[in-house]
Amino acid sequence: MALTNLQVASTPGATDYPFYNYSTTTDIAEGATVSVDATNTIANALTSPTAIGVIVAPAGSNPPVAIGVALETIKAGSNGRVRCFGPIASALADGAITGGTAVDSSASTAGRVKAHTAAKNAIGVALATAADGDRVPVMLAFAANA
Repeated sequence: MALTNLQVASTPGATDYPFYNYSTTTDIAEGATVSVDATNTIANALTSPTAIGVIVAPAGSNPPVAIGVALETIKAGSNGRVRCFGPIASALADGAITGGTAVDSSASTAGRVKAHTAAKNAIGVALATAADGDRVPVMLAFAANA
């Protein structure tokens, strides 16, 4: 069984993306769930030569949304592969959206996404911060009545 698990985990997937560990001291272990590094979102990556950042999904009563699992140990200050929960799509924002948070389909403006509201169906995780009307990259990951 262990060999099968290794083979499956090592096989490239359609939702494998490279991410950067901005920590200078802490590695992200293989198999750890990861969240968007709120200080190093994709918006920042578009204006710098580095990639979007991830952090180990912290424990707590209201942890940030996990976006995937590290497929290898991501050393501090290095890139690594993360198997994400879904593909990434570009959507139009209905109101302000913070990178690293869940988004819903808007109830007020057809065809747009908005910041997640409790007890609504989340459609994914925003990978950047966006203002009303901006395009925002969203990792699609449906959660019913979340």
